[in-house]
Amino acid sequence: MERMLKPGDKLPKKLRSLFWDYDLEAIDLEEDKMLIIRRVLSRGSVEDLKWLRRTIGDEEIKRFLLKTKGRGIEKRRLRFYGVIFGLPDKKVREWLKDPSRRIWDERCRG
Repeated sequence: MERMLKPGDKLPKKLRSLFWDYDLEAIDLEEDKMLIIRRVLSRGSVEDLKWLRRTIGDEEIKRFLLKTKGRGIEKRRLRFYGVIFGLPDKKVREWLKDPSRRIWDERCRG
């Protein structure tokens, strides 16, 4: 069940290291939902993902992934999220073949 976010809700301390480049007091869970989803999915731990699922809800995360086509999320994570959130495998494979991902994938490879 999706938790209702209220304006003014703040990030828990355990997630703050993911947002080192932001004013933490200015981040609002409702207003900055897309940023938070992106950061947790692209950089967070399994525990961070559990928090995100409890707080934002799977349907909202799935909508985010479908809308963004997984951009900014490295291949292995995106495949994992495809399974976790029930994304169509064909879509995920199409996203991963998209030439515009090449720059991101090269960056992630190190």
